[in-house]
Amino acid sequence: MSWYLAVDMQLFVISPVFIYALYKKPALGVGLTSAVTCAACLFTGYKTILLNLPASCLSMISYPGGLDMYIQAYLRVPPYMVGMLLGYVIYKTREIEIPTMPKVLTVVHWVAIIFILDGIMIPLIGHHGPIYTNPSLGRGLDVAFQTLSRLFWGIMMATIVGFCHFGGPGLVNNILSWKCWVPLSRCSFSAYLLHLVILGVYQMQQALPMYHTYSIQIFTFLGITTATYMLSMLLYTAIQLPVTKLERLFLPRA
Repeated sequence: MSWYLAVDMQLFVISPVFIYALYKKPALGVGLTSAVTCAACLFTGYKTILLNLPASCLSMISYPGGLDMYIQAYLRVPPYMVGMLLGYVIYKTREIEIPTMPKVLTVVHWVAIIFILDGIMIPLIGHHGPIYTNPSLGRGLDVAFQTLSRLFWGIMMATIVGFCHFGGPGLVNNILSWKCWVPLSRCSFSAYLLHLVILGVYQMQQALPMYHTYSIQIFTFLGITTATYMLSMLLYTAIQLPVTKLERLFLPRA
């Protein structure tokens, strides 16, 4: 996962440009952020056409040039910019009392999010992974999916976070506000870096092909998830936490 660290660092380095523009001239900042997002989406669509890639990310990495495109920073610019805009909105409205949304609109909101997220993921069923002889959804849908799926996913995640932050009522907000998620959330970055390594070790230890059933998949998921977070806690304690303490020591918050 070293490629992701490089991508994350590149996006982190350029972020002050957009944050400064949003802070000094909001209209310019929003315009600049939107323009870069659109440019990244259009370039992703162009590369999809040029390399004749399918929609599925697991399938595209087996195509010539697909892996090289998958690890590029521009592919992850749209959700990053959406998150930055959400942070700006939260900052600007920190002292404004947001009225509570009526329950009917709350239900409509969550139903819409579920349908849009399902619309992003469901089309890949039966077309996911290099083992399929025809992983394509069709030329037009492949290009549209690669161009817009990450942007819409980022928008939906920002909508959920923003809705919960501004005190939207409902079961989802109550569940996501549980204190038990705090230690897991602090280990989430380490878990992301480690999970693929653990999956790789697990797969390479298989002496025979596995017969997949729902029960086997459930127990495999639970075991790998548990192992991932146990190791991520060690990584967080050994590296991430000390670095955070040093950062606060040398860069105290105002």
